[in-house]
Amino acid sequence: MPGNSLEEARFDHVSDTGELVFVSGAGKFAVKIDEALERAILEAKQIRSEAQAVSYIPLQRPWSDAVGV
Repeated sequence: MPGNSLEEARFDHVSDTGELVFVSGAGKFAVKIDEALERAILEAKQIRSEAQAVSYIPLQRPWSDAVGV
């Protein structure tokens, strides 16, 4: 799906007016913070947290219940 790929940007700084400034390629753009953005950030954090929790679930040893360990 090359036509659907997103260009990556990185956070650069907070502007004097409180906007988040990102850099992508040779350009910069500003993002105004609103309720939708705040909810999206919380959702992104939740997704990352869940993904990390799934990757760190300890495997149960099959003999632990049988032996009483």
